[in-house]
Amino acid sequence: MGRLLQRRPPGTDVIQSLGSFDPKDYKASRTGPVTPLYADVATIAQAAKLRDVAGTSEKDITFARDAKVGETNVKPGLNFAQELSGRGETGFVDADGVYIGSQLPITLDGPLPKVAMILSAAAFNHGRDAALATMRHEMEHAGHMQMLVDWLAKSRTAAKAGAPAFPKWIAAQKGISKVERALIEGNRPPWENTEVLAYTEGFMTALHLGAQTPSLALAMDYPGAIEQLWGVAKRFDRADTAVRDAAIERIREYHDTVLDAKGRQAFKAWLQFLLDHAQATPVGLSGDDLLAAKKIRSDFGRYQDFLKRVLARK
Repeated sequence: MGRLLQRRPPGTDVIQSLGSFDPKDYKASRTGPVTPLYADVATIAQAAKLRDVAGTSEKDITFARDAKVGETNVKPGLNFAQELSGRGETGFVDADGVYIGSQLPITLDGPLPKVAMILSAAAFNHGRDAALATMRHEMEHAGHMQMLVDWLAKSRTAAKAGAPAFPKWIAAQKGISKVERALIEGNRPPWENTEVLAYTEGFMTALHLGAQTPSLALAMDYPGAIEQLWGVAKRFDRADTAVRDAAIERIREYHDTVLDAKGRQAFKAWLQFLLDHAQATPVGLSGDDLLAAKKIRSDFGRYQDFLKRVLARK
């Protein structure tokens, strides 16, 4: 499987620290600007190791009103969008500087497209661990898009020698892993293959950085790792088999080689906690505890088989 089976975006290391910012800065109630937080998160996440990211300082972040396809608001590299429906988004910027979304533009010549990662203010409203999980999630998408651009470049070279256009050419190529092929062939809505791997990366980024003991109080606004795990759960069954297997293998490797004994205990505790509350809401709860328990039941109730597979790492 090669590079795409690694547990991190290309060239990056496991994040071992949340950084030095005050936790209150990573809440919706903060009073300071987002820019220093973005730069801090991008630096800790090692976003500059992705080839279209020039740097991770505040001056390296492009500010845009939104990230609409067909406009030139966002640039290759790091972007902050004031108006974005979610916490983050990643897509291509074509040779004319136009943002064209997540689908690879297949062109025969001209400059190759570049990759733009976009975060919104919401990415910084749920804790530092959640912000880092979102950053690494988008970096995983960016790594997949870099791979697509590389295959497009190879297809152009082959076309000059008389090879067919990209779709037929890529279908005939040998030596492409099942995961890569799933990402290439699935580069269209609803994007389940890249999303499953990106949410998996977000989960592994943040589990050992966030709360190590599960509780109903924490479930009112999931820690970063659990929010990302929910993202995997919602898409898992719709992804290709190779991608599902790769996601579980990455989690297994993370559990066995990255987590220490305390981290493995937290892994088991969180998965069992979610599974228990997905199966039934405990009796005798009231107030916020009851609301949180019902939330877990609603969010994870239909994904119990997925939780069991993650817990077993098989």
